[in-house]
Amino acid sequence: MRARHDLPMYYRRPTGFTLLELLVIIGMIVILVSTLMPSLQQARASAQQSHCMAKLRDIHRAAMGYAQQNEFVLPDMNTFDDLLLEYDLTDESYLCPAGSLETTVTTTRRLHYGYNHYGYGGGCTSAECYASFDPDYSGADGVGVPRVQAVADHTVIFMADAEEDTSPHDIGGNSRTQDDWPLQSSFDSHAYTRHAGQYNGLSLDGSVSGYEGWKPLNENWYIRKKWAN
Repeated sequence: MRARHDLPMYYRRPTGFTLLELLVIIGMIVILVSTLMPSLQQARASAQQSHCMAKLRDIHRAAMGYAQQNEFVLPDMNTFDDLLLEYDLTDESYLCPAGSLETTVTTTRRLHYGYNHYGYGGGCTSAECYASFDPDYSGADGVGVPRVQAVADHTVIFMADAEEDTSPHDIGGNSRTQDDWPLQSSFDSHAYTRHAGQYNGLSLDGSVSGYEGWKPLNENWYIRKKWAN
């Protein structure tokens, strides 16, 4: 029997891919990638949201550590990011994995999270609710929370995903006292639904949940007083 390399050229079978075969293979790869891409993006978004939730829990532990050493008063809204660095947080602790690092604001630290600063409205009066989780807030419409134990319902949102272009954040300040509280314009300006239409909300009890975007009369944000005036 003659060896393959001794056969005439017209008897030899091609050993590589033809152009048509390569195009078919490339087409199959493109189809496979396009099919898997939504699932991969969804998995990535889910992982980012879970990581964000973990960061909010770390911030809660730091905030409660600060409160325990300061007669259960929460850190000031305008300086909490600096104050909590002493409780095992870093600059990176305030960055959501799904957040943008671009900003037009020059600050000492970029924050992706903000305080519940909505206050009362839509049926929750100043006698029933605090105006802010900022203990130093004292506006014409109310005061901030003086002590952690003064809050009636600890499932209320304490901090949440916030928009990325101001720092520090007060989520909802210009919605205060409005009947359709919180105003959608205020929510859209200050909160941030960066997780597939959801934002992560950190409750005062340390639990973290994903919430859908703005809805009127959202009681998750009411800071109810334990002892009404």
